[in-house]
Amino acid sequence: MLRLNGICKSYGKKQVLRGINLNIESGNYILLTGANGCGKTTLLKIITGFITSYTGEKTERDNLKISSVIETPQFFESWTGYENLYYFLGRSPDESTRGLLTRLNIIDDCDRAVKKFSLGMKQKLMLVLALERPSDLYVLDEPFNGLDGKSCDELQNIFREKVSGGKSIMMSSHAMRNIKYFDDIYRMSGGVLQKADEAEKIAKLRFTFCTEQDKALAVSALNGAAFYDADGLTLIVETETDEIPRLIRFMSDFDLTSVAEEPFYSEAENVKS
Repeated sequence: MLRLNGICKSYGKKQVLRGINLNIESGNYILLTGANGCGKTTLLKIITGFITSYTGEKTERDNLKISSVIETPQFFESWTGYENLYYFLGRSPDESTRGLLTRLNIIDDCDRAVKKFSLGMKQKLMLVLALERPSDLYVLDEPFNGLDGKSCDELQNIFREKVSGGKSIMMSSHAMRNIKYFDDIYRMSGGVLQKADEAEKIAKLRFTFCTEQDKALAVSALNGAAFYDADGLTLIVETETDEIPRLIRFMSDFDLTSVAEEPFYSEAENVKS
């Protein structure tokens, strides 16, 4: 469907992407992870065509249709949700559109001006717009941003339905709810892209739980694995990077709100085990 070969991108003297190779096929569900500023959004913009100045090669299937949500949602703030939908979709909301609005719990708000929407409501509206455009590939930058846990779970169900229908989704996210549903997990670090099960270094992942009970159960289940006990509902776990998918899937049995990669700590720091 779409292939990247040796993609490099710099802003001035700063090289953001270094030799990116990636192949996206029909029905792929791909997660892109990495720290803020590591190049994830730049990569997604190259895939969507928002950035056209780079070195390397991008090839895609003829007539490939791509829909995206990248960065902050932009609307006509004085218009209602329905008016924005009509303008951007070029049609009145149909049964499918209303179904998504209902599932994401904003259908009763779409008669209001968008300027009265919360960030999460705007995010939902932007996602409905993207998902309602006929597309082969959906490219989504932090789609769970600003959403509550219930909405995240329902959105994950919607994404899975798209993938089951042969559509492809590539998203960046720190919210790792239902991580087991992704076909591939890629990590971006220092402008280099690797499949999570191909990396060779040690990583530390910060897990944030919904409750203290879930955190305590996870600590008990880790059974001696090296971890740094963070404050409140967070827990930082050390693992080999080729164990990241297994660890994340294991931890997803508990009620998580997010997972993020931590900078590597020195050996002088206190490690609990």
